[in-house]
Amino acid sequence: MSRLKPLAYILILYFSAIAAQHAYAQEPWKTHERTGYTIDYPADWTLNTSVPGASFIITSPPDQPDDDFSENVNLIVEDLSGKNVTLERYTYVTVVQIGAMLPDSKIISNQTLKRKKLSFQKIVYTGTQEDFYMKYVQYYWIVDEHAFILTFICEDEKFEHYQATAERILDSFTFH
Repeated sequence: MSRLKPLAYILILYFSAIAAQHAYAQEPWKTHERTGYTIDYPADWTLNTSVPGASFIITSPPDQPDDDFSENVNLIVEDLSGKNVTLERYTYVTVVQIGAMLPDSKIISNQTLKRKKLSFQKIVYTGTQEDFYMKYVQYYWIVDEHAFILTFICEDEKFEHYQATAERILDSFTFH
């Protein structure tokens, strides 16, 4: 009988984890739609469309009362009219800028991907910004002579906690 208790405990933990994942998957999401693109985000995150220099920023709720940084996803659109910039060239310049802005930066991955016949760059890197050691996940597209830079920013130590949500937000971004 005593052998069944550890097994029962393991089964309870297993089914609790599955139930938590299912509940998470059922949480409501919102859609932010603008001319040219849409993005989905959790309903308990906050959308702000009046941030200077950004098309939007979507911030997470605080993890705890003394949380000093809100994990976020933001979009910056850069006009490249007349500059004839390719995705490859833009990526090279961006990697150089990352090193200049974050001297302790480390590029974790840098890959060209394709979704719906449109190539984009995905760069994951870390670095210190204002006393926080951060992890960044950035997607870059060059569309109609504009660079679209979609970035998830998170404290590195919290990345695993936010990773699935961040990927779902980033992957929901679509052009139309």
